[in-house]
Amino acid sequence: MAELVLRLRDREMARVGVVKTSVTVGRDATCDLVIDNAAVSRTHAVVSYDDGDYRVQDNESENGITLNGKRVRKAALSFGDVIGIGKFEIELVDSYHEPMLRADPQLKESSKNVMKTMQVDPATAARMRDEAMARIAAAKGLPAPAPKASRAQPGSSAASRAATAPIEPAASGGSSTLNLVLLVAAALIAGVVLTLVLTR
Repeated sequence: MAELVLRLRDREMARVGVVKTSVTVGRDATCDLVIDNAAVSRTHAVVSYDDGDYRVQDNESENGITLNGKRVRKAALSFGDVIGIGKFEIELVDSYHEPMLRADPQLKESSKNVMKTMQVDPATAARMRDEAMARIAAAKGLPAPAPKASRAQPGSSAASRAATAPIEPAASGGSSTLNLVLLVAAALIAGVVLTLVLTR
């Protein structure tokens, strides 16, 4: 699930899930993410979500906002981006994968690039998820798990191919870092598709 994490001097102060189409940030108690500070306007900014796209917009605040250190009025958001309001920072995180990404900063950057460039249909995402599970099973010497049913429509040719395509365990050897990045990418895509399905 996507969350906004409020930090002050690298210390987490609060977090709120992006579970609706718009999340308000400001000093007013009615805001979704409240920052009780005089430098923050009553409704300082709005983070919006629409069909997989996240955006932030300054709500005509007195002191404005920054995105990754640059002053903006409105801008697109990706996981890992940091909104600045005065001395406070608000990061958009994928809480499901946050511990893994926090442990390896290179994977965090890779995941941001994947989120910006890759778009897949549910059948493809399901196939990638099953392939990732097969790789994990192969690494542990276990039999490959049976593929789960796709959420795509039964009559879809893509769904049929995804349901019937055999899953081959990953070949041994090669770059372990690359395999890990591919695994994280597949998991991120599956998470995004699940989020889209649940929010519709």
